[in-house]
Amino acid sequence: MSAPLDIGHLSPARPLIGPAERLVVDGLRQWTSGTAAGDKPLLALFKRELTETQARTAAVALEQFATALGLCAVCPLRAANTGPCDLSRDEMLILGLVSAIQNGDSEAAELCLRALTCSSRCDAVALAAGEFALIMRSLGKTLPPMPARRIHGALDTSAHRGRPPAARLH
Repeated sequence: MSAPLDIGHLSPARPLIGPAERLVVDGLRQWTSGTAAGDKPLLALFKRELTETQARTAAVALEQFATALGLCAVCPLRAANTGPCDLSRDEMLILGLVSAIQNGDSEAAELCLRALTCSSRCDAVALAAGEFALIMRSLGKTLPPMPARRIHGALDTSAHRGRPPAARLH
């Protein structure tokens, strides 16, 4: 089993640690910047790590997850805009949600859902996130565990860091 992912330290100084995390973050960034699941840039991203059939399956699941997030977010989600190693609070929560689902951590999943979505829409996001997370896991792209205590820590330290606002995801 891999070491837990410490999202409290995933900020400008620490890059993502593996291809699974990179696929989640870069895929969401591409989707939210206007790239549809069937478009070549998003598919090309997934094809770097997966076969064409697998890439198409993952891209469709990501599209459904991103759409649910866009419809259900508590407030406009933010993506980091300073570079590939920087993550916004919302991107960390999205990684936490996918990781929690893949690793069977209902406490961490619930924490991420509550921070990302309104209570009336948690189920829709959970279903879409679950499909994406399980598809990625079935394709060998499992994120390391991210315990709830680390998600709490990231939420506490990531509120405002004195940087300019990041790009909006919706």
